Amino acid sequence: MAIQRPADARPVAAHAFRGFNGLIGHEVVAWRPGFVEMALKVRPELCNANGLLHGGVMMTLLDSASGFAETEIYDQKGDLVATGAGTFRYLKGERSDGTLIFLDQKAAD
Repeated sequence: MAIQRPADARPVAAHAFRGFNGLIGHEVVAWRPGFVEMALKVRPELCNANGLLHGGVMMTLLDSASGFAETEIYDQKGDLVATGAGTFRYLKGERSDGTLIFLDQKAAD
């Protein structure tokens, strides 16, 4: 069963993934410290020869989500299909507080 979105997780403005992550096309839907909800529209070019989402795409999602929170991937039925964990370092110029821009910025202040 998929985890439920925490009550304090809120929709965020579009986060522009760059490079390879931008090609995959996933997006951040909602966020709060320790939780991120991401979505991906599965397209034929993201699938393997059997028509299933390619494992490399799942690993990319885990990698991207791990930059925001601990990670689990659920399918559209709510079944857990992948988990991940990692260690990251911030690069010069990146935000170290992990914040995103909320759609309702006034509520975030």
